Amino acid sequence: MLELEAILANSDNESLENISDESDGGWIDEDDTATPEPTYVPPESPGTSDSSDQDSHSNTSTSSTKRARGKAKKVTSNCVWSGNDLKSEIHKFKSDNSGCSPESGLGKNSTEIGCFQKFFGEDIVQYIAEQTNLYYVFLPSQDIPDKSRLHRWKDTDFEEISSFVAINLLMSQVKKHSINSYWTNNIKISTPIFHQIMPRNRFLLLLRCLHFVDNRKDAPQDDKLWKIRKIVDHLKKTNEGNFLFLPKSLYRRELSLIQG
Repeated sequence: MLELEAILANSDNESLENISDESDGGWIDEDDTATPEPTYVPPESPGTSDSSDQDSHSNTSTSSTKRARGKAKKVTSNCVWSGNDLKSEIHKFKSDNSGCSPESGLGKNSTEIGCFQKFFGEDIVQYIAEQTNLYYVFLPSQDIPDKSRLHRWKDTDFEEISSFVAINLLMSQVKKHSINSYWTNNIKISTPIFHQIMPRNRFLLLLRCLHFVDNRKDAPQDDKLWKIRKIVDHLKKTNEGNFLFLPKSLYRRELSLIQG
């Protein structure tokens, strides 16, 4: 739990600078401006005038047909375009009807770990630990390879799952190309904090067995999120209990401005 508190306290929201591609600076290829070569037109021979007239008539009718097909249908609209920029209404933040609710107990003096636990409480962390242990118990032993790290499994607990969550939060701040690279010993790219929180093999083992539901229960046919239903319901409940949401009428008005 100490690792989770430290990571939440030291996290920052650095914005990435936009990197745009270099433009061509108006450079034009000489091949694009070259004068086209004249084409040779053979003289018309006797006896071919009729066929030429037929070909010309055929080409004319074909081109007119293509133009007719290419005409787009006119769409009538009552919209009146204007050259003025849309001035959006900036709503003043009012703590009495938006933000954290008074019942949440969160305020200016609240800590990062205190805010986090309001939405992802100790009870749900303990539940994840129990379901992860249960998942390993019912793994078919005959399907586990001899050299698999699953043979070194030991039950997890609240503290270890809290550290596991802390590592996942920290991974979103430190971008690397693979999970193993977070535990690399290369001094040029190493990040020692991951070694200090948890060994790599133990993290991968928890990731392998991480579970949020009892697989022995029959899967509901009408719930595609049943594997994480407990987590989803928990987050919905904690958000509804700790947040004051804006009225739905305000959302509808803003959407109507965007949609025109």
